[in-house]
Amino acid sequence: MVNHRKTLYIFFTHQGNLSTCQPRIVKMMQSLECSDYIIVVGKSPNTSKLSNVSNCYYEDKTNILHIQCNDNYEGLPEKVIKTYRYIANSETFNKYSFFVKLDDDMQLKQLLPLQQIENKDYIGNVLKGQGNRRWHINKCSKTSPWNDKIYTGPFVHWCGGGYGYGLSRHSMETINNKYSKITDQEIEENEIYEDLCVAKILNQERIYPSYLETKRYFVSPDH
Repeated sequence: MVNHRKTLYIFFTHQGNLSTCQPRIVKMMQSLECSDYIIVVGKSPNTSKLSNVSNCYYEDKTNILHIQCNDNYEGLPEKVIKTYRYIANSETFNKYSFFVKLDDDMQLKQLLPLQQIENKDYIGNVLKGQGNRRWHINKCSKTSPWNDKIYTGPFVHWCGGGYGYGLSRHSMETINNKYSKITDQEIEENEIYEDLCVAKILNQERIYPSYLETKRYFVSPDH
């Protein structure tokens, strides 16, 4: 059981960027005197170490979480869901009660203050209304059906993933419980936006996003 508020920063990358982003992230987190972070990458090179939960394994010496999943743009929903499931089920991460999702190119300016996360389950740059249903087109693998398929699913209020967002352990466990009986294929066929996927799950359980001025804490070159 978690008995204190401690935050884990989760950087998502892919194999093509790992060698470039890892040294930068390590240096940045050292400058902040923070060791509470992991780097998530897909296409695990060592399947013998994979956990039977979410097909992941964690290297604590490098702070890298390896996931057996599609490591391309269209695989991000699968990668994120598997990461959250692994964290929710892993004793390694039991000491954390809050989690911040970040892209591999983001600059963490300062650690998230305790008062920003207390009693919050889902915080970030809240987006509302209908999003761009074609945002992903031509960003996916050429062989992926999503590369020229428009997203036709529902939108709910969501925290933009490119800005970074935060989740409580309650939210993380909610996502884990929801997806414990859903296959990778179902995620692949129905979800292309990881941030919206997370929001839809939480929305079903009446967990709604709260606004956070993200640029005070983490900045994305693209946002």
